[in-house]
Amino acid sequence: MTACDAADESQAGELPSAHTTPTGPVPASSVPSTVAAPLAPLHGTIRVWVDWAPEEMSNLLALVESFQQSHPGVAFAVSYYSPGTLLTSVESAAGGQDSPTLFFGPSSWGPGLWREGLVQDVAERVLPEHRQLISLAAWSQVEVGPSIIGMPIELQGQVLFRNRALLSQEAGTVGSLVQLARQRSDEGLIGARLDLGFDSSSGFLAACGDLRLTQDGQVRLDDATGVCWLTLMQALSATGVASYGDDSDRYAFLRRLSPWLLDRSDLLAELGQSLGEENLAVDAWPTFEATGRRLASHVWTQNAYFSSRAAPQDTEAAWAFLAFLLTPEAQMKLSLAGSKRHLPVVSGLPLGDSRLAELALALQDGIGLPQVDQMAVLAAILDRAGRSVAEQGVDPTVAWGRAMENLRTSPSEP
Repeated sequence: MTACDAADESQAGELPSAHTTPTGPVPASSVPSTVAAPLAPLHGTIRVWVDWAPEEMSNLLALVESFQQSHPGVAFAVSYYSPGTLLTSVESAAGGQDSPTLFFGPSSWGPGLWREGLVQDVAERVLPEHRQLISLAAWSQVEVGPSIIGMPIELQGQVLFRNRALLSQEAGTVGSLVQLARQRSDEGLIGARLDLGFDSSSGFLAACGDLRLTQDGQVRLDDATGVCWLTLMQALSATGVASYGDDSDRYAFLRRLSPWLLDRSDLLAELGQSLGEENLAVDAWPTFEATGRRLASHVWTQNAYFSSRAAPQDTEAAWAFLAFLLTPEAQMKLSLAGSKRHLPVVSGLPLGDSRLAELALALQDGIGLPQVDQMAVLAAILDRAGRSVAEQGVDPTVAWGRAMENLRTSPSEP
C-alpha cells in the first residue's frame, strides 16, 4: 500500500504482485458461487488499475488474495492512480505492453472509451445469471446498442440528504417539503438551497413520465411530461433560493444552513464526517401530488472495463475475477470500506448496514441515466427553461415550447 502514499501522486504506484502460494483450500461455503466457475485452470496476469481510497484498496487486495487461493495460476499487478489521472492514463497507455487488463471507472467514461476502441464488447460473455443478478437500471449504463462495454460493480445516483439537527422529519410530499422550508423562512432561517439544475433534477421526470430513447439513440420527451416537470421545478423553487450546478447548495448544507441537499450518493462518507453520522439522513423521495408519483433518482454505476488490447489468456482470467466480484461475499466486502459505503449492484443482498439500507431505498426505483451525447444539449436547454419558470415566473407550457424549439434548432454541442 506504499504506492498510495507516494510523494508524487500524479504518477501511478504499482503494488507488488498479489500472487501468493495458497496455504490451503478455501471452504466452498466461504466463497458463494454466483455464476459458474471456469472449467479449465486459469493462467495469466491481470493488470488492474484503480483510483480508489486506501481503505478500499485494502479490501480489493483481500479479494485478490481470496481469488488466487482458488486460482493459483493467475498473477495480479494492481496499480493505484490518484483521482483525476486514471482516465488519461488509460487513454495514453492504449496499445502499450503495460496497459491494463481491467480497470474501474464511472459509467460516464464508457461511451467515449468505446468510441476510441479502448474497451472490449463483453456481450457474448454475459450469462442469464448475470442478467438476473444485476439490477435493471444498472444495465443501461453499460449497453451501447447490442454491445456491452463493461460490467457494473456498484450502483450510484442522486439522493436527498437531510440534516436531522436542522429538521427532524422527512417530507412525504413535495407540498410538505415546500411547507417545511417556508416555516424555516418565516423563522428567519434559510428555507432550503436545492440544486434544480438538470443534472440534479432530471430523475424527477419519473414523477411525470421519464425520458425516452428513440431507435436512433436520441433523447425525447413528450410535451405532457416536459410541462409536468417544469411545473414541478416551479413548485420546488418555492423552497428558497435555488442553485443551478454550482456548489452553493453543498456549501449551505455543510455550513448547517440548509436542511436538505440534492447530491451524489458517493458523498455519503464525506457528509457524514462533516455533520456527524447521527445527523445525516438519506430520505425517501417525496410524492408529487399532481401525479401521485414519487420523485426518483437518475442512477449510474461504477464499472469494470476490459481493455481491448489485453491478451486472450489475461482477459479470461480477468472475466473470472469479475464474476468473483459479483458474488455476495465480494459485493458486501466492497460495499463496506472504513467510513465508505458503496451500494452493491447485485440485487437482493441482505443489507444489515443502515446507511446502505437508506441508499437502497432511495435508489430502488431509480432510472438509468441515458448514456447519449444529446444529453449535454438537452441539459443546457432544460436548465434555461427551469430557471425561467423558477426565477421569472414564465408559464411552464410557454417555457416548454421555447425549449423544444431551441432543441430542434440547436447545434450538436450546447
